[in-house]
Amino acid sequence: MHGPVQQQCDISSILTFSCGLCSRRKKSSMHLMLSICGSTQHVISIASRAVDTMSRAVSLCVLAALTASASASSDCSSSREKSGQGGLSMLQRRDTVEKGHLGSGNDGWINVCYFTNWARYRTGLVNEGRDAFEMGLDGSLCTHFMYGFATVTPDFMLKSNDPNADHPSGSESQDGLCPEECNDPSFSPDWSDPDGVRCEWPCSATRVRRGYEALTVGMKQKNSAIKALISVGGWNFNDCTASSSATYGQGAATCELFSEIAADEGKTRTFAANVIAFCRKWGFDGFDLDWEYPVVEGHNRVGGGESPEDYANYAVRHSITL
Repeated sequence: MHGPVQQQCDISSILTFSCGLCSRRKKSSMHLMLSICGSTQHVISIASRAVDTMSRAVSLCVLAALTASASASSDCSSSREKSGQGGLSMLQRRDTVEKGHLGSGNDGWINVCYFTNWARYRTGLVNEGRDAFEMGLDGSLCTHFMYGFATVTPDFMLKSNDPNADHPSGSESQDGLCPEECNDPSFSPDWSDPDGVRCEWPCSATRVRRGYEALTVGMKQKNSAIKALISVGGWNFNDCTASSSATYGQGAATCELFSEIAADEGKTRTFAANVIAFCRKWGFDGFDLDWEYPVVEGHNRVGGGESPEDYANYAVRHSITL
């Protein structure tokens, strides 16, 4: 199995992210971006700051990096970049970025681009059923891509909520990247080798890449310095007032999961290990935790009120070492 996460990870480059105020419904949104490297030791380091937004809503701005080294002696560190706008955001505008320097942080610039997998289904647009990667997105526009959204199962596993949009050729059965040989359109199988790679559907060598592999393989072929992160959560995932049928298996069925995970160290460890496995399987460099919203009524308890314990639990659980 192709393993680009381990091959392309640079432990000297710590991915960073900050969360500010979310304009939708004037609530606070919490994001955590983790960078995953290596395979031996995983350390989470955090810097956080609370910002008053309303009389009872707060935004916890998190700067986080999850790194791992090939040896147990490697260290992790995180740093906050300056934006010149009160420090609430480290994202700065940049028109283009040079190949080979994306995500390095050497010049202080990062361009984070959110990608939504459901955009392919919008009608009346130029995409005509395709995602942005299928349409030949420029590899020099963004340093980091947030691919939204994956969902979480009751046993704290990550999975695609729409295999048609996310998996190779839209196949639910192809639950992983295609063999590396199948990324070469000129590949010809050795039929004399009974165990040889065949590159048959859904991994045909001439397939049009979509979803996960279009980002973690296709875009990285255009620019190997791009960082690809899977976004987990989102509005539907955290909306306790929505039925499961109206949110494609999410809503009331999933809205309590982030609060449940944050409240228990064992569940946090299980979730973290599953996130790492998912990212390695699909070639992601890390993940973005989009919790909408901690503490807030209607987003963490079905039929219940606020969950004030989320605030402390969220920060405490990210001080653990795996």
